[in-house]
Amino acid sequence: EEIVTSLLKSYLTSATGALRAKALMEAFVLPLVLEMNPVGTTTAQAKQQKPASRSLTSLIVSLARDRPMECVDAILVPSMVPPLTNATEDWEPSRFQCELISRVLRAGRDSLSSQAIAHFVEKLLPTDA
Repeated sequence: EEIVTSLLKSYLTSATGALRAKALMEAFVLPLVLEMNPVGTTTAQAKQQKPASRSLTSLIVSLARDRPMECVDAILVPSMVPPLTNATEDWEPSRFQCELISRVLRAGRDSLSSQAIAHFVEKLLPTDA
């Protein structure tokens, strides 16, 4: 996790475009969040649930503050909805994933903007309009 934090601090700057920022988050941060859910995993070690570390929580809170829309699309929504490849009817986010998202949302004005929160809710509760 420390390596991922260092990598993102080095390569995710204000000059980084939204598409590239989202790709970096999906490639390096999302797998760490998805590891917290044993349902979609196959290895015995991954089947043990574990809470998010302080460093992972801090990283995601800072990403939510600095790149809110990309964070919602690349990390928050994919960690709350079933993966397309392993879509199972009994899939649900793990307790630890929910706690992590809750911490990000509770970080208040230092985290997601109201526009990003609205975007998050829209992605979680799609409407057929």
